[in-house]
Amino acid sequence: MIANNGVRSLYSGMTASLLRQGTYSTVRFAFYEIAKKIVMEKTGQGDISFYKKVVLAGLGGGLGSLFGSPCDLVTVCILI
Repeated sequence: MIANNGVRSLYSGMTASLLRQGTYSTVRFAFYEIAKKIVMEKTGQGDISFYKKVVLAGLGGGLGSLFGSPCDLVTVCILI
């Protein structure tokens, strides 16, 4: 890659990767915190059980992946 396109070619997908990571992480953490607060208010407890936290984390990760996938597509298209 360096011989054909130069050193800058090593960073060709970096912006899309950073956008994906920022989008994925922001959605994941925001969903988890908001959903945890809603569940705590509905149950009236100060803390929620471990399995509910696991379910919320899984849903947050899935939702984050859904929002982060278009950035993955951009990364792949840039590198091709």
